[in-house]
Amino acid sequence: MRDLEVPQNERGQLRVFAVNLTPEEVRPLLLPEDPAHPEPISRPKAEAAATLFGTDPLDPMSIELFALSGLDGVELPRYLIDGHGIPQEQITPDRARLAALEGYAMIVLSDVFRTRPARIALGAALTLIGTYGQPATDWTSSLIATTSAAPRSGVTPSPRDVRHAARKRGATVFAIVMTTLVLVLFWLVL
Repeated sequence: MRDLEVPQNERGQLRVFAVNLTPEEVRPLLLPEDPAHPEPISRPKAEAAATLFGTDPLDPMSIELFALSGLDGVELPRYLIDGHGIPQEQITPDRARLAALEGYAMIVLSDVFRTRPARIALGAALTLIGTYGQPATDWTSSLIATTSAAPRSGVTPSPRDVRHAARKRGATVFAIVMTTLVLVLFWLVL
């Protein structure tokens, strides 16, 4: 079986592998499950990914190793489309093959290899099912069409107008307090 070459600085690729191991062989490769936060998708230990790939230890946060039965009625093609944003057009040619998988699967995101090229040893334990491109995030936006979003659309008073309004409010409060005081004094005198 030939090795799979992953180029340096690869981004936005997702690879699906069939894991040809028994549950007893897979169990020691997985990180312990947190009983407080059970998840259907398991993460492998860094050493486990290295063992399966024949590479240095890898970041398990970019790798999913799971029993296909753990997807709770969701087929693997639908999980890739909805869970990872893979366009349906990319999945269609491999849909039957992905849906027919049994046992364990492993999903590997290209950022797991960071900035170094990698060679994945495809042996009896791993079968590459497909490589799919994840769409890049669209960071473009359109202009907001409301009047209030237009530049300089709000009326901002000058500092002089702000000071004048504050003085006017202060004078009004002072006049009310003084008038009340004079009326109270006048009432007490009478």
